[in-house]
Amino acid sequence: MRPPDGRTARRPARAKPAGVKRRVLLGVVRKIADLERFRKERWYRIPVSSRVSPRRCRYLAVYPIRSCGPGGGKIEYYAPIESVVRRRRDRILPGEKSHPRAREVYWKLLLGRPRRLRVPVANLCRRRLTFAYTTLENLRAARELGELFSVPPLEVILADILVRLGVESVPQYAVTDRCRIRYRLDFAVFRAGEKIDLECDHSRWHGVRRRREADRRRDRWLNNRGWRVIRLTEREILSGEAGELVKRTLRPPVSRRTVK
Repeated sequence: MRPPDGRTARRPARAKPAGVKRRVLLGVVRKIADLERFRKERWYRIPVSSRVSPRRCRYLAVYPIRSCGPGGGKIEYYAPIESVVRRRRDRILPGEKSHPRAREVYWKLLLGRPRRLRVPVANLCRRRLTFAYTTLENLRAARELGELFSVPPLEVILADILVRLGVESVPQYAVTDRCRIRYRLDFAVFRAGEKIDLECDHSRWHGVRRRREADRRRDRWLNNRGWRVIRLTEREILSGEAGELVKRTLRPPVSRRTVK
């Protein structure tokens, strides 16, 4: 059917579900140049092979890693997603045609004006982030990265416990194998020639079978290299029991005197 003026009638736009309207895609920025593209050129790219669904999101929030400068290590800006197109990488970045993934297909997100959060979302526990989803309400209300996914900041709580106990520790300690990082420990404690790994087990992540199996493989690998792994559950950390468990774990052995 044509309208009276002879123009082709447009099909009404399909309304998006209410949840999609407020859905936010979280993306990592690893280079200062990409952060500038987000801020000034207003676009962002995602490999199609990552299986991320940007078309189901209304906003993009970016997390620049710490090497990106003063704004790194926190979520400070987000922007509305105006459109999403598929492009080969060499078309998106014509100056990088020799890149190993130059012919790989990407999503190119065309963005509106970036908006600044009133309070940045800090990554106090130094969680590793790739792509994730949240809502605009959670993004605006969160103060720490874990709050975006309803995950309590167990690492922050345990860090306070260790300080109160006077235990010196190294958070996010990197264990290497053949010059590459194999594992990052939540807290590494070195005492009297002993190496101790204190792990915070979130019930949401460590409760699934696949994750438990991966944890067992990890612990065996560390045990074989002289590490003692102590896993503290979410309940133990939130209830305060973790402090007593750590004290018992780190208590020096009682010396036995030889009776003559």
